[in-house]
Amino acid sequence: MKKSIKLILAFLLFGNFAFAQILYVKFDAIGSGNGSSWTNAFVNIQDAINTATSGTQIWVSQGTYKPTKDPFGASSNVKTLTFYLKNGVALYGGFDGTEMTLAERTLDNPTILSGQLGANNASKVNHVVLSVNDNANTILDGFIVENGYCNGLFGITVEGVAINATMGAGIAAYNSSMIIRNTIVRNNEASIGGGIFTENSNTTILNSQISNNSGIDGGGITYVNSGGTIRNSTINNNSGGDGGAMCIAANSNPVFTNCDIYSNSGYGDGGAIYSDFGNPTFVNCSFSGNTSSGSGGTLYSNGGTSTAIFRNCIIWGNVSSDPFSIIKSNGNNLSVTYSIVQGPSIYPGTGNSNADPQFVAAPSNLHLMPTSPAIDAGISTGAPADDIDGNTRPQGAGIDMGAHEFILPSMLVFEGPGQLWSTHSNWNMGFCPPTNFSGTIMIDANCTVPAGSMTQLHSGVELKIMTGAVLTVE
Repeated sequence: MKKSIKLILAFLLFGNFAFAQILYVKFDAIGSGNGSSWTNAFVNIQDAINTATSGTQIWVSQGTYKPTKDPFGASSNVKTLTFYLKNGVALYGGFDGTEMTLAERTLDNPTILSGQLGANNASKVNHVVLSVNDNANTILDGFIVENGYCNGLFGITVEGVAINATMGAGIAAYNSSMIIRNTIVRNNEASIGGGIFTENSNTTILNSQISNNSGIDGGGITYVNSGGTIRNSTINNNSGGDGGAMCIAANSNPVFTNCDIYSNSGYGDGGAIYSDFGNPTFVNCSFSGNTSSGSGGTLYSNGGTSTAIFRNCIIWGNVSSDPFSIIKSNGNNLSVTYSIVQGPSIYPGTGNSNADPQFVAAPSNLHLMPTSPAIDAGISTGAPADDIDGNTRPQGAGIDMGAHEFILPSMLVFEGPGQLWSTHSNWNMGFCPPTNFSGTIMIDANCTVPAGSMTQLHSGVELKIMTGAVLTVE
């Protein structure tokens, strides 16, 4: 009997502890507002953060949330309002407001943290999210962070750290090891680090997107005296003076793995990357459509003691004012190996090539075509175990270059809008069946194999013509 009572008491104690570790936020909740359930959820996030202790999870239902307080609890100055994180507290968005477990969350429910409090830039907050002195148990997972605007006014000091009002309009991280995961950072503007700014930090960014941000330096993200990791993420359509996608400065040494970095623009140097005494490493990353008005369509590296490393990367379709400076190293160390670099000759380094990598639809779709020379051409040393899509590496005889490991699917579908079999864009995967394809071919729209063309099907291919579709062989 005594043993049973002890077990019951232990269950109750640990059950209450587990329950106390989750606080709920739902913008239209009408219950008690104590955060104990979806019904009784807080209606704003900062109240939940302020109530939480280290180890607490905060679950946030879909909707748009705006900061209501500054780090000191006041609400009088719009520019200093922010979502001020607490050390060891994990925030999870993307819920529909009914889930009982984290595993039920699908991330199909946009949970937006917006700095737009009025109609113009003056009514946007300086930093949508602020992290100061936070450890790696401080998590931001499943959110959209948008519409921050740093105009240089109303810098503040938080936890003894000076917070610069010109840096990090989306997320500003100081002395922070926070984790950013499954998050989109978009449409933010600052002088430095429009989307994200990190100083003296070691942040981790996973399965995220940094897009459509702008800044004078480092439109997407800026590192100052910082390290950290960006993995399985996309950095695209950002703009800046030096470093459209990123600026890496003051001995920063971030590592980028399995990243698509495309369509960023710099009106100074470095369409994608501006490194100023930085030491970045890029492993299995794909660069395309980045442009610079100055030098370095992909990279401009400045600073005699710094080093930039590219391994298993693809650098193709990037543009600068000097066609021979897609990668521009200004008197410092640069290591490029087992990579495809566009240029009139093969870029110096072991295993490099200047052959067309055959992207499916550059710059936005950087998957590889079946005949790409990047397939099996990378090196396994230091390569990730998976690709940006979560597929295991390698799929073939060796590691593929770039962010995407090539996988020949079990089914290819002809879906138009055109009618020619040989037009890659008419197929669901962006390429027509290669000669070694042995799966199922489904014709789901009118398709024509023109006279004189060579179409060879592998033994064992199953050809299905769907109702209403016609396959014509001329």
